[in-house]
Amino acid sequence: QHTVTWQPQKGTEGQSSVLCLDVVDHRLPAHVGAVRRCAELVVAKCEVCVAPGDTLLDVAKEYRTSWLQLWGANPWLRNPHHLPAGAPGMQSVISLGPTVEATRAERLGLLAARYEMTPDMVQFVNPDLDTSAEHVDE
Repeated sequence: QHTVTWQPQKGTEGQSSVLCLDVVDHRLPAHVGAVRRCAELVVAKCEVCVAPGDTLLDVAKEYRTSWLQLWGANPWLRNPHHLPAGAPGMQSVISLGPTVEATRAERLGLLAARYEMTPDMVQFVNPDLDTSAEHVDE
């Protein structure tokens, strides 16, 4: 039995990739002993995997926010200093905050102000955001 692991890079939020595995039994002829299986891997926005031992303070530092913001975004958490472990071999997932679908007419500065952030912070947590378009404050 083999295990395949994959960890998306920061900045790939909101994107998807297709992973295909070719499994070959070399004891059989190629047209009989080969199987291809593909899966689409979607990187969720505004969620992060936490490892055993992580705290909300650790995650908050990495994402330049406060642990209170994270605790408010995850009301199911009982203790901000002890995040629950995921299933064996898996990590637990927490929310970084709400997701918002902004219109092209909405300016980055207005969006940042609505969530008490700076435009740079909005860009930091949304690396896929197109800041070259006219709807973005410079």
